[in-house]
Amino acid sequence: MLKETNSITMQQNMDAGEQTSVVPASHDGKIHRSKRRTINLMLQQIAAKRGLEYSSLSEGFIQILQESKNETNKVENNGAESDAVTAEVSRNIKEKSNIMYVYGSSFQNGFAAQSICSDKAALSSVLSHHGIPNIPHKLIYGPQLIYNAANSDRKNKGTMPELINYLSTWSRHGLVIKQKDGTQGIDVFHVRNQLELETVWLDMLSRYKDFVVCPFIPIQDEWRLVMINNEMRLCYRKVRANPEKEWRHNLSRGATVDEDVPESLIREKLLPLALKTTQTLGIRYASADIVRFQPEVLSQSFGEYADNEGYAILEINCGIMMSEYVERFPDRWEHCRDIYDSIVQDFFE
Repeated sequence: MLKETNSITMQQNMDAGEQTSVVPASHDGKIHRSKRRTINLMLQQIAAKRGLEYSSLSEGFIQILQESKNETNKVENNGAESDAVTAEVSRNIKEKSNIMYVYGSSFQNGFAAQSICSDKAALSSVLSHHGIPNIPHKLIYGPQLIYNAANSDRKNKGTMPELINYLSTWSRHGLVIKQKDGTQGIDVFHVRNQLELETVWLDMLSRYKDFVVCPFIPIQDEWRLVMINNEMRLCYRKVRANPEKEWRHNLSRGATVDEDVPESLIREKLLPLALKTTQTLGIRYASADIVRFQPEVLSQSFGEYADNEGYAILEINCGIMMSEYVERFPDRWEHCRDIYDSIVQDFFE
């Protein structure tokens, strides 16, 4: 679970125009463990404050907060099944009140909404259906997947022709290929020609059964809004540290944080778009990533993916990860902990 593959070197070679090697470097997981520690410590503090039982599994990846009404009595069945034992077990379960599970940094949203947000292609389809501006993401199947009525034409067409068509018609700036459920900019590639496309295609299919593709659209700005029950609790702009070398806006990729976001921008643009999205999805706890296209691309075909001023949804994340933010602003620890606390309070009360 903690092991992830990382192909940053491959993307760097592509950016430099060098011959690329499709050999992903393994990730030892230490970064992910250290980043999770922030949310773990915060939830431990919240549990202590609220008198909740706290436990964690899978090296802290799964966290459990629980309020006990009474100590449960152990029921020893010894393999014998009886109505009396079943009734006793049921009674003991009822004596336990709500149990909250936190998976990574994802809290308990509705299953369907959480599944949609975790699939970039599914999210794009839903947002487009409801007329919410977003960068389109298309699902690309691996050739090993079973053919069915929905994708039976792949038997004759294969997978690569669709990607070549996207590359030649979708964007003169190239394509972005990434995991359909990835985070932190891991395994996200900008491809600009067919050779790079084939290199990334082979690499991704060696490790994933499918992935998503979207047009590379020059982005002027990107903001992160943390939304709790349709209320904005945090907003900041992501600023690339070195735009000449790094096109991704992820904080984990070196982007910095600008908290000086004009109130008028939040009120008139960012919050209405985030609210419309979370309300449409019916999701209670989420992080919304909103981008603004560079002005010159609005006159191109990309204008259909944004509103008339170039604003669009990039992603909606069920995970509320604030470790990178707190690392840059240690004095905001309590504020971020209060955000998590409001989720816990909402769940138990």
